[in-house]
Amino acid sequence: KHRFSNIAHLMSAYDFTEHRAEIVLPTIILYQQILAVTEAGKIIVPNTAFIDGVTLHHVAEQTQDSFVDVVEQQIISLAHMLGRKYAFDADHAAMVSDVALKIFDSMTKAHGLGKRERFLLKIAGILHDIGKYVSLRRHYFYSYRLLVSSDIFGFSDEEKHIMANVVYYHSKGTPNDAEPNFQVLPEQHKTVVSKLVAMMRLADAIDRSYRQKITNCTVSLKGDELIISYNSLEDTSLEEWTFADKADFFEEVFGFRALLKRQG
Repeated sequence: KHRFSNIAHLMSAYDFTEHRAEIVLPTIILYQQILAVTEAGKIIVPNTAFIDGVTLHHVAEQTQDSFVDVVEQQIISLAHMLGRKYAFDADHAAMVSDVALKIFDSMTKAHGLGKRERFLLKIAGILHDIGKYVSLRRHYFYSYRLLVSSDIFGFSDEEKHIMANVVYYHSKGTPNDAEPNFQVLPEQHKTVVSKLVAMMRLADAIDRSYRQKITNCTVSLKGDELIISYNSLEDTSLEEWTFADKADFFEEVFGFRALLKRQG
């Protein structure tokens, strides 16, 4: 233990430069503390660094390597675990996430967002109602707080705040600088949030009853209209009314009328 107690010992024992020793020493101290607390006999350290992982992920994204798909599936699994922790409605979350992505995919040229924003929308769709575990009345606020404070692997703090703002505004309110959670975002992220919120609201409206009454949902963009067609064997008056109410913000953001059309 004493061999690693200072920079001079590291430089002498392992021929480290002073700069290298300054980097390594805090890590050694951390490992010593972990061993002391856990009483473990040893720590196995992989021969990789954080920058190696970042580089691998970046290259995989650029080359569309399957590694990215594996990582994303792991993140989705973690999101579902978090949802179960807060007793979310898995069927409702799945439907909202699915419809939101259909809307996203139908208007790629119009919204100008990329694959990463699509993934943020998916995770936000899964977790948008977790705040109901705390309170039904202000669930959007608690969904925001729980998402921001959760350690979700694979997202930067900026991305977590984008998703958290999407769940904050998914049911009511207009994203605006009067609210601190939105005001602190960079301008480009505010635009992303507004676009994702507009899509999320339509998707959430389609399952307003939480009973998945709407089936075979398809989305198409025709001229200045976003048309969502569906089938149902039940009364969907509640979903239709809610959708019409939420369509106003969608039109404000994108300039497209959103229409819900029953096919059978």
